[in-house]
Amino acid sequence: MEKKKMGLIYDSQKCFSRFLKYEFKEHFSFDVYKNFKNFDDELDKYAFMLFVVYSDQELIDLLRIYRRGVPLIVSTLN
Repeated sequence: MEKKKMGLIYDSQKCFSRFLKYEFKEHFSFDVYKNFKNFDDELDKYAFMLFVVYSDQELIDLLRIYRRGVPLIVSTLN
C-alpha cells in the first residue's frame, strides 16, 4: 500500500476541513488545526498547507507559520 501524503489544514470553524478529509481520504492524510497553540513547528512532513481564512487574526496566524518550500492554498469564506 502506498503511503498517503500529509496535508496541514488550518480551519478555525472546521467546516471546510471536514469536507476535505472526507473527499480526499483515499489519497491524503490530514492534520487539522483550529489554532496553533499545540503546533510543533514541523512543516517538512507536509506536502501542502491549506488555510481557510475567516478573520484578520487568521491572516496573522498564516504569516506566522508560512515558510517557503511548502505549497500553500488560501481560501477566504465571507
